[in-house]
Amino acid sequence: MIAVTGVGDVQIVIEPTAREQRDALLAEAAEITAVANGFDQEVAVGVLARLEDISRGVEKARKAVKEPVLEVGRRIDGVAREFSDLIVSESGRIGKLIASYRQTLQAAIAKKEAEERARRMQLIEEANREKARLEAEAAKAKTEEQRLAAEAKTQELVRQTNAALVESKQAEVNAKMRPAGIVEKGSWKFEVEDIGKVFEARPDLCLIEPNGAAIRGAIKAGLRQCPGLRIFKDSKVTTRRAA
Repeated sequence: MIAVTGVGDVQIVIEPTAREQRDALLAEAAEITAVANGFDQEVAVGVLARLEDISRGVEKARKAVKEPVLEVGRRIDGVAREFSDLIVSESGRIGKLIASYRQTLQAAIAKKEAEERARRMQLIEEANREKARLEAEAAKAKTEEQRLAAEAKTQELVRQTNAALVESKQAEVNAKMRPAGIVEKGSWKFEVEDIGKVFEARPDLCLIEPNGAAIRGAIKAGLRQCPGLRIFKDSKVTTRRAA
């Protein structure tokens, strides 16, 4: 849907002279294995300054060369965004309409499930009472014909009750059916209302983390010792560029 031409023809190389300068300087730097006196330090500082100059030069060139590429990326993003904005907007709007309907439907489904469960419980209770009555009637039957008739009524009661239970369960299943193509997605989320209460009830759900900004501020103000902290100076040597 989006086409960019000419990308395959782009070549990215380091200029030969820059590579030669780097290799020569690295060979010179490899000769420095120790700094034992002022002369050694002067030589090392000179090499370090040139190493840093090359490093800064590469970084400056990288940014300069990369900027047009980044601009192409921004233009691609802009074209894609301009094309998709209305699509995304309409997708979100229709999705919210469907979600709102599904919420209403879920409430109706929950109500239907509760009604059908209550209906099945009532069917079972009524069937059990009627079954007990028919069994008692069969037991008191004076003739074989009366006994068989009572047993036939019991069997028919069981059949009708089972059919009614199946019908009720199917009605509950039908209420849950969703249109083809609809996929509901969701995840449980949370909001912290009182972190103190959360920690009191479930400390395993909390983290204790150092406040880096506060610690750095205290060190800047003079803090040098604190239980649980190791405060030290991380020294690095660099060179100062000539004005």
